[in-house]
Amino acid sequence: PEDPTRWESGLWKPDGYPCFVVPVQRDYRLKDRKEAEYRATRFHALVPAHVGDLDVDLILHGDSTGGGEPQTWEYGAAVFDDVILTPNEIGEDEFLLTAAPGKSVEAAIEEQVQSALIDGCEVLAWPELTVPLDRLAKIKEVLGRDPLTSPGRIPLVVAGSWHIEDDGAHVNRCEILQAGGLPLTHCDKRRRFEFQGRKEAIAPTQRIPLIVMDDRLVAISICLDFCDDRVPDLYADLGVDLVIVPSMGEEVTTEGHLRHAAVLQSRHGAVTFLVQQHPYLSLAKQRAGNRGYSFASPPPGATKSKGEILRSGDAVQNGRYRKLTARR
Repeated sequence: PEDPTRWESGLWKPDGYPCFVVPVQRDYRLKDRKEAEYRATRFHALVPAHVGDLDVDLILHGDSTGGGEPQTWEYGAAVFDDVILTPNEIGEDEFLLTAAPGKSVEAAIEEQVQSALIDGCEVLAWPELTVPLDRLAKIKEVLGRDPLTSPGRIPLVVAGSWHIEDDGAHVNRCEILQAGGLPLTHCDKRRRFEFQGRKEAIAPTQRIPLIVMDDRLVAISICLDFCDDRVPDLYADLGVDLVIVPSMGEEVTTEGHLRHAAVLQSRHGAVTFLVQQHPYLSLAKQRAGNRGYSFASPPPGATKSKGEILRSGDAVQNGRYRKLTARR
């Protein structure tokens, strides 16, 4: 649209058809030898308005990302190195996180944002269930400091997630921000994960937000929504170009993400960006183990055994911040 302030996704929905015709230029798909499958959608994406009982919500991103030629993007993966989870038991078999204390989280956020700005990252993401409301406010505050004179801008920021109350129920919500920490949209989790024999006490969402940029469609998928092998590859069916996955889990969770990322790249040439925090309940265990894993796009080791994947250097232990690069 010439005037983005007047944009409504309904303008891209043909009368009588359960889909959106979204203007997005993706010439890179021709160069990925997908001419036969995608020739008709070189300048548009055909996006279903509904997938089963899920509603697709298109969110227009105001930043221009250039043409549809192949590009290399920088991704900043941010994890915390001293966060201990505090679950609260709900009923007989559910839980919510009430706290994730850490001594240096504010300093870590400062460091992570500044590193991503210096690196010229297009995307910066934190893991699932590591960003309660006070840390979200800190992220917005650091991003909002005089962004016009910063050494770079971060067009897309995925500010982890947290259990919050919304309309009388709890949800696992991830906030998505634009440059300068400005709100863009949010993503709630669809599938509950199990932790120590209990499941998240959240209300699953029926909304799938898709971020529309001028040369790519971007999805946000929280952990189990992406890596669950028991359900079809939703994001491959939607034909997105980038999936950003805030996650929490151990090595087996990383392996699941790698498998689904490989499907996305094989079918669409799409990139998956994972940032995952390892769940710890005590300081002693946290000091003895890994803080988290991250990767951008599926690495070559995606079909190898667990040990080979983690030794490959493609999905590796994070410090507070790790820069990744992926070409699409």
